[in-house]
Amino acid sequence: MDLLLLLCTVLGIIGSSFEDQDSVTQWPAALHAQEDQSVTIHCNFTHSASSNIYLQWYRQDQGERVKYILQRYTLPGGAEDGNKAPGVEDRFSALLESQNKYTYLNISGIQMRDSAVFYCALRPTVKEAGLNS
Repeated sequence: MDLLLLLCTVLGIIGSSFEDQDSVTQWPAALHAQEDQSVTIHCNFTHSASSNIYLQWYRQDQGERVKYILQRYTLPGGAEDGNKAPGVEDRFSALLESQNKYTYLNISGIQMRDSAVFYCALRPTVKEAGLNS
């Protein structure tokens, strides 16, 4: 049975000022997979701020709100780390290549319940930068 994972490239969170050119571009636009296969969703980003990089992955199930899945981020000195939302299975993993401005979300052992729209997002967001107060 084919599964359909829809991906959306609409979500590009702007950076710490309106003049920043922070953006994300993810691909492919749609994925088809068999149950128990692995799929990878790719995301390139531009990051103009000199601060650490934080990239998050979100999902939106049909008729539901967008939900946080996990994030990868850089630490002072260039090391990378991450975390997941409570209850997110180990089948969901991500890698951040800050030098290449690239991240991906990998879903292994894909199941029908994994069909959703997935978003890649870059921080800082407008609200976090104090521009939305």
